[in-house]
Amino acid sequence: PKPLQNPLLIWIGGNSEQGMQRVARYGDGWLPAILSPEEIRQRVDRIRSMAEAAGRNPATITIAPQLVVSIADTPEKAMQKFVNSQVFQHLLSLRKSTLKQQPLGDHRERNLIGTPDQIVEQVGRYQEAGCDLLSALIFVGSSEQEVLEDMACFAETVMPHFV
Repeated sequence: PKPLQNPLLIWIGGNSEQGMQRVARYGDGWLPAILSPEEIRQRVDRIRSMAEAAGRNPATITIAPQLVVSIADTPEKAMQKFVNSQVFQHLLSLRKSTLKQQPLGDHRERNLIGTPDQIVEQVGRYQEAGCDLLSALIFVGSSEQEVLEDMACFAETVMPHFV
């Protein structure tokens, strides 16, 4: 089938300077990953500046981060669920390649980890940093049922604050 949009939108991932340059010159959207709201704010300012220098309207670039979600009734349970997940192991493996130039710091600052109320606050910080939408939410869980329950909890307790 033919694409619904014409022209086809170009979404670009990557947190590096080169990736941001590609977004500024060619991208309709930027898909950053594993960045804190402040890191996104700084990079959004940089991308907007580069887009203007390239003769583009920076407002046409959608900012849509990819984040891990670990939601529980206490912050400790949410962090434990995150640390026990395959996603966490994957992030650790990327420290030698994709994330080698990026300090991981506190995972709570770069993901949505905590109680529903804490996650509402975290999403608000991403919104204030210039994010237009959340493109990919990776829910952690030890089973399909747990992931589905967490997705339902997010939909019922977090999403209503942003619609």
